[in-house]
Amino acid sequence: MSHLIAEGGRSDWYITAGRNADEVVRYAAEQLNMLLYRATGALVPYHSDIKSRSSVSNKHGPEFLLGPGVRPNLGYNVPTEDLEPEGFRIRSCGEDIVIVSPTSRGVLYGVYAFLERFCGYRRFSSKVERLPFNPKLEVPELDIAENPAFECRDVYWRDAFDGKFASANRINSGKADISLKQGGMVRFFNFHHAMLDLVPELEYFADHPEYYAEVDGVRKPTQLCLSNQEVIRLSAEKVKSWIAANPDCKVFSIAQNDNREYCRCEKCRALDEAEGSPAASVIAFSNAVAEEVCAEYPDILLHTFAYQYSRKAPKNLCAHDNVIVRLCDIECSFSRPLSRYAENQPDSTEAKFVEDLRNWSEKTKHLYVWDYCTNFSHYLAPFPNLASLQENIRLFRDCGVKGIFTEGNFSHGGNGAMAELQAYLQARLFWNPDIDLDLTINDFLAGYFGAGAPYIRRALDLWQDAVKDADMRIYYRPDAAFITDELVEESLRLCDLALAAAETPEIYERVDRARLSYEYIYLVRLPLETEGRSLLIDGFGRRLKAYRITEVSERAHLEWSLEKMKTSRYNIDNSGRDSIYYRM
Repeated sequence: MSHLIAEGGRSDWYITAGRNADEVVRYAAEQLNMLLYRATGALVPYHSDIKSRSSVSNKHGPEFLLGPGVRPNLGYNVPTEDLEPEGFRIRSCGEDIVIVSPTSRGVLYGVYAFLERFCGYRRFSSKVERLPFNPKLEVPELDIAENPAFECRDVYWRDAFDGKFASANRINSGKADISLKQGGMVRFFNFHHAMLDLVPELEYFADHPEYYAEVDGVRKPTQLCLSNQEVIRLSAEKVKSWIAANPDCKVFSIAQNDNREYCRCEKCRALDEAEGSPAASVIAFSNAVAEEVCAEYPDILLHTFAYQYSRKAPKNLCAHDNVIVRLCDIECSFSRPLSRYAENQPDSTEAKFVEDLRNWSEKTKHLYVWDYCTNFSHYLAPFPNLASLQENIRLFRDCGVKGIFTEGNFSHGGNGAMAELQAYLQARLFWNPDIDLDLTINDFLAGYFGAGAPYIRRALDLWQDAVKDADMRIYYRPDAAFITDELVEESLRLCDLALAAAETPEIYERVDRARLSYEYIYLVRLPLETEGRSLLIDGFGRRLKAYRITEVSERAHLEWSLEKMKTSRYNIDNSGRDSIYYRM
C-alpha cells in the first residue's frame, strides 16, 4: 500500500510525537513540518499524542509517528534492538509511517533520510540547500533501516562546523556548532596534543625534570616520561579535575605532543624495545591513567594517538577497554587508495600504514582514525583525492575502525580547494561508505554550481587523472611533477566557462571561489621576473579578503603569505614565518 502524503497543496497527514518527546524529537517534527510544506505546498500539522495526563489524543488521519512511546495504544512496536545508537528505522504500519531509533538523534537522522529519499532534499553546505517543489508526494510502503558505518563522524572543514549542515548530514562532530535540539555534539576535551596540559612544564619542570622526556641523555619538556609513577598519578588527578569541571563530556585526551622527542630513559626504552614500538610506553601510560580514572568514572574514555613515532602497534600490549587509540595517516599519499599501495608496493609507507591499521584493530576496542584531505602548506592548491577517498573509508570500516576524523582547512576563514564538496562527500561516506560516489559528486556539483557543473567536473577529472601515477601528500609543492602549465590553464578556462554559465550571482560567487584554487597555482608558478606578477598577487589578495579567506597556508598570517608569494616562486620559503596559534 502506498502513502499519498500531499497533492494539490492539501494533505490529510499529521506529524505526531509522544508525550515525553525531548527537544531533539520535537525539532525533528518541526523540520519535517517545515520541509514538507516547502516541498509540496501542503501543511502537515505537528502535535503531541497527549490528550490528558491519562489518555492519548484521537487520530484524525494518517500520521508520521516520531520516536519511542508515541501512541502506545496502536501497538506497532517497531523494533530498534538491531540498530546502532544513531541508526533508525522507517516503517509503514497500517496507514501510518513510523520513524524510530534507540536515540532521539537517530530519529532526527531518520527524518532527514526520509526527506532526502522522497523529497530530494539536500543540505550541500552551510548556505546551500536544495528542495525541489513537487505538489504530489506519494511514497511506497516502507521498511528502511540504516546504521552509521562509524560511531564518531568528524568532518573537519570550517563550513562543516555549521550545525544545520552537520545535523542534516548526520555528523556528530566534537567541533561543529550542533545545538542540543539538533542532537548536540560528541564532545572531546582537549582534543589533540595534550601531554603538557597533564603535567605543565611551567609548574613542574624546574623542580622535577625527571617528569619529562629524556632525549640523548637530557631531560626536555617535549613529552612526558611515561614510565614515571608520579607522572601517572599527576596525570590521573588532572584528568579527574577535567571530568569534574566538564560533567557533560565523556572523552578526554591524554595524547602525545606534536614532536618526535619522546622519552628514551632506561625504563621507557626497555618497554618500547621489548614491544617493538615506542607506542608501547604510550599505551602502558594510557592504561595506567585509565585504571585510576575509570575506577572512579567507569564511563569515561581516554583518547590517545598512534601518530608518527607511535604509529606502529606494540607486539603484545593491548589498550585498556576505556582507551581510544587514534591512528594517523599523516605520512601517506592520497592520490590512490591505501589498499592499492599495499597490494602493489609492499614496501611503501602506505602499505606499512595498512599493516599498522590491521594490527591496531586487534589491540583496541576503540580504534579511531585521523585522516587528511588538504594541502596544509597550500590550502588553495587542488587536492585530487577522489580516487582514494571512498576506498580508504571502506578500508577503515572493514578493519573495525569506530570513529573517523578527516582534517581539511579548519582555519576561521575556511575555504580551501573544493572545500564544500570535500566536506559533503566525507559526511555522506562516513555514514555509508558504499554510496554511489560518482552520482553523489554529480548531484552536489549540479546543486552547487548549476549549469557550470559539467565544467567544474571536467577540471576535477583532469586533476585526478594527473595524479593517478603520482604520490600526492599533504605538503606537496606547486612545482610537483604532476602539475603542468597546460593543466592549470585548462582548469582556469573551464572555470571561466562555468562563470559564463552561472544562472545567479550566488552561483557565480561559488564558481569564482572554486576558481581561486587554480588561480593560486597559476600565480605561484609564474617566474619571479614575470612583468606585473606582484600586481596580480595584490589583486588576488583583495579577492581572498573579499571572500573572508584568512589563510593560504596553515596558521600563517594572510598578509605574510601574500608577500611570500611575491618573493618566493611556488610559495615555498617559510623562513621568518608569521605563525598564528589557535586551538583546533
